[in-house]
Amino acid sequence: MYSTSEILRSDMAKVNISFGSPKINGNKFACKRVYAYYPADNAGVVGSPDYANIVAGGENGLVQVGPIFLRDSASRRHDLDLR
Repeated sequence: MYSTSEILRSDMAKVNISFGSPKINGNKFACKRVYAYYPADNAGVVGSPDYANIVAGGENGLVQVGPIFLRDSASRRHDLDLR
């Protein structure tokens, strides 16, 4: 989701998306660690606009999408406690 000449940044829709636990052949995969990473433009890495946050919601990751904002650099990577 990016803004375009027809969809302005300020008009970005608010959307909630739920991602379930990963599965292999229909069976839940035991993850040792789950984390969110929001890349930034630095050190030759092309980042992405900050328009989403992900939080843990039980066994699911819940992505909250909305208008673009300025993310604190210390919160560009964080663990998710999925149960």
